[in-house]
Amino acid sequence: MKALAIFLLPIFFLLLRIHGLSKVTKKGDSNVQEPHPEETLDLTDLLGGGRFERDVTTESEEHEYEDEKLKTVKKPDFKNTDYTVTKNANNEDLKIPEGYSVYEIPKDPMGSPMPLFLNLNIKKVLDFDELEEILKLDLEFKVMWTDFKILYFNNKSLSQNSTVSSIPTIDDLTPEEIRRKRKVLNNPYILEKIWKPNLFIENLLAVRQPAIMARPLTIKFIPEVGWFEYITRISVKLDCGMDFNYYPADTQSCEFSIRG
Repeated sequence: MKALAIFLLPIFFLLLRIHGLSKVTKKGDSNVQEPHPEETLDLTDLLGGGRFERDVTTESEEHEYEDEKLKTVKKPDFKNTDYTVTKNANNEDLKIPEGYSVYEIPKDPMGSPMPLFLNLNIKKVLDFDELEEILKLDLEFKVMWTDFKILYFNNKSLSQNSTVSSIPTIDDLTPEEIRRKRKVLNNPYILEKIWKPNLFIENLLAVRQPAIMARPLTIKFIPEVGWFEYITRISVKLDCGMDFNYYPADTQSCEFSIRG
């Protein structure tokens, strides 16, 4: 009986060890790096952006991987020559590197597509027709994004071996610094030289300017952080399926889509 107990004891510990390893494997699977929810907000997915993910086996290997990736980030391999696209009101240049492609979606230093921020302001309700169920609005669109290639080329403080943490972003600036550093581009043809999101409005009866990025009112930028602000204005005619069953306490809603 003692011999049988001694024989079964190693088998018990072996099964316990295998069970423990299976738990570690499951834990490792749950540690696969997923994009932060905030990084997938806005219109990134509509621009065809990919995801930054990688396989991780153990927690220690994950930290080693991150430490290695965050050591240095090389600047894009552009030629040393540059050309001036346009001048702003202060006669300052916005330079774009030779070899820059207007068709390539800007990526962050880790290779993930940058998020696109959209601000929509209803300037005026032009018409509200209950009988025809139509709503006309005067809208102001503000589209914002960061272009790291332009950031690298216009920020002289960055070197070839700058770390990720040393690369400035719009979040590093105070509201006062943003107002002071923000520059206005007076030349609308700048859109032919830089990347811009290709956004369109859908589900409309009529629109005076369906291509949002076609005619800008203002283009603002902060070169040292690669930040662009594109402001335009359009008039839209929405088809609103109205329900008056609860009149006069009814609430109506009108929907339209912005896609890229």
